[in-house]
Amino acid sequence: MDTKTLKYYKDTSYERLNRINYLKEQLLTCKEQNSLLQNKLNELQNREIKILTDYTKNASLSDKYINHLEILNDKLKQELKLLEESNASYQKILDMKNDIINMYYQKYNLESNTNCAVCFNKPKDVIFYPCKHISVCLECSNIIKETNNKCVICREDIEHSEKVYI
Repeated sequence: MDTKTLKYYKDTSYERLNRINYLKEQLLTCKEQNSLLQNKLNELQNREIKILTDYTKNASLSDKYINHLEILNDKLKQELKLLEESNASYQKILDMKNDIINMYYQKYNLESNTNCAVCFNKPKDVIFYPCKHISVCLECSNIIKETNNKCVICREDIEHSEKVYI
């Protein structure tokens, strides 16, 4: 072989060697990038698994929470029904109380119309003249004559009084 051919082989070998080294470097870079990408992929897969796990747990918790709220809602409905029934009973009691109070006032009004306007204990049985009011009992009428001698209803001077029988 001649030197020219040798030089050619040497140069081409050198170029091939450089090319191989370049490809080795590229291969290493690709391996590093592949490793980084694989790590990122693993990280994303782990995140996805965590998200799915959390979602499953949260969905389960949500179902439990909804179930719990439905139970509470049912209990509240029952309590509301009991309160409405209790309120109706309470309203009946209030109505009865008001009826009793009304009967008491009616009785009081009847008694106040027939009992003395001064002592409220004895029946009215004296009439005053000239106003003709029948408003006091005999005992209170005697006290009124001794003190100011005026009718307790109209404040007119009493000229004389009489016992009446009603």
